[in-house]
Amino acid sequence: VYNSNLKGLGIDSEAVYSETYYGTKDLIEEFVEVIVEATKVIHDAPEHELSDKSKLEFFLHAERSYGRMAVCLSSGAMMANYHFGTVKGLASCQLLPEVISGTSGGAFVAAFVCTRSNEELQEALNPNLWRLVDVMDGPLWKGLIRAVFRGHMVRTSHAANALRGVFSDITFKEAHERTGRILCITATSSNKFGDAILLNYITAPNVTVWSAVLASSAVPPVLEPMQLYTKNPKTKEVEPFRDFGICWTDGAFRKDVPRKQLSETFNVNYLVVSQMNPHIVPFFFDYRGSSGSPPKRLRGSGYRGGFILSSLEALIRLEMIKMLT
Repeated sequence: VYNSNLKGLGIDSEAVYSETYYGTKDLIEEFVEVIVEATKVIHDAPEHELSDKSKLEFFLHAERSYGRMAVCLSSGAMMANYHFGTVKGLASCQLLPEVISGTSGGAFVAAFVCTRSNEELQEALNPNLWRLVDVMDGPLWKGLIRAVFRGHMVRTSHAANALRGVFSDITFKEAHERTGRILCITATSSNKFGDAILLNYITAPNVTVWSAVLASSAVPPVLEPMQLYTKNPKTKEVEPFRDFGICWTDGAFRKDVPRKQLSETFNVNYLVVSQMNPHIVPFFFDYRGSSGSPPKRLRGSGYRGGFILSSLEALIRLEMIKMLT
């Protein structure tokens, strides 16, 4: 059982799940069922047969081997509100992971979830949630005029006050201590050659959540590049944070889904991605089929219905990917 609870045995490869609309090979499913039952036996074994120390070592080894799961909430402007549905669905099934990453609009949802306890979250996730914050200062036409003459639609001070009303001055570290969840927010340096950073309670423990959300959402010409702000642990005063750089913009410019950083920092190997950008749909395509969506052509046994149309779709999408990447 110890050697079977390892990542890399091939049973988690997406290719073996792309042959049918549901499940995979019977042998793999039987193997997984046997390993699950054997793992339960170890968990339920009495103390005189297997010590608690041995159990703990076994499960810690398995956890390190498999890695963590994380939810990544993409950018998407107003469509990012749909992320709340993803979060509510996972939470209602008690499947919401500890690690939650967000970018731009997704950063607000991730921050909202990671700064509230399970009880508060259950009460807050309701249809009126979208009325919670309004970063627009006045009607849309005023914002358009401001964008023409000043270069940005939304006043930074107004947006900052709106977000502080939701998150107060809670920091990444305080949010983690309060809820046990790990909030990760991506932001991109406004410098020409600057890279993206992943803000969390390890890399930026005293940075305020509201400033990270605002920086991750700063898309010209909607919002000008934003400074990060930190809270002094002793005096509780909020002041500019310049250790990483001066100003930051939308994290989606470089790392909409920070897979590599999450893996390096928190041993995340499995992602649940809530993607709200419709313009990237053509890039989510694999002519060999994907999990639960096999190709139209059956290997060695002729063709399925719609093969010609699916072939044209494959040709068009592959050409788009070639020309745009």
